[in-house]
Amino acid sequence: MAATQVPPLHPEITGWLPVKRAAPDASALGSQPVTNHIAPDPRAMTKSDNPELAAAKRLLDIAKSRGFAFERIAPGPDGPLRGVRETLQFRDEVYLGGCGAPDSCSATRRRRSSLIVPGGLPVAQQLRGDALTVLHTVLWDWTA
Repeated sequence: MAATQVPPLHPEITGWLPVKRAAPDASALGSQPVTNHIAPDPRAMTKSDNPELAAAKRLLDIAKSRGFAFERIAPGPDGPLRGVRETLQFRDEVYLGGCGAPDSCSATRRRRSSLIVPGGLPVAQQLRGDALTVLHTVLWDWTA
């Protein structure tokens, strides 16, 4: 029976970064660092983050890896975010106004067309809710 190879964990998916440390006997291994230990990514979550905020940050990272480009639409570190993803069939837009507040976030999926449509592209789906609901729906129910 052949051994199966496990794929490496990527920091953008897990929120963890490898820790590099010197081997106990550096003369035997040369000066190569050992990367077999994993530590949490300090950017992913701080002690003051509540579980909802930490989950929203992870979903935001996944959204970025799935083609969304986010920008802050108001000044400040807690300003609202706008994310856009363009595919051949749809233009998805996400507005994140707050993490825990109900109806503070929204998303719109518009069907793309080669025609110029007065009033903009036709809306295929819309939703409002908190950040976790909106991000989860956009990432898992709206296929790219």
